[in-house]
Amino acid sequence: MITRSYVIYPVEDIDSIVFADLLTTSAGTGRRSNDGTQILIKFTGDTPSWLEGKTIYSRTQIHSILNDPDGGWYTDENS
Repeated sequence: MITRSYVIYPVEDIDSIVFADLLTTSAGTGRRSNDGTQILIKFTGDTPSWLEGKTIYSRTQIHSILNDPDGGWYTDENS
């Protein structure tokens, strides 16, 4: 089983993202926070060196963040 890892990355630093290292293929394909200041990126395997020091989330952890109605990522798809 391939394990995906997730990072919440500041949009202001988007030029430093090496999309070739990620499953997120471009700045346009990453999910953005509701206020547009952060982008969710994902990868498999070893953590790229340029992401060292960033918080790495598991699938369960990131789903908790994305599905928190009080958080900055939640969208009510029924609205």
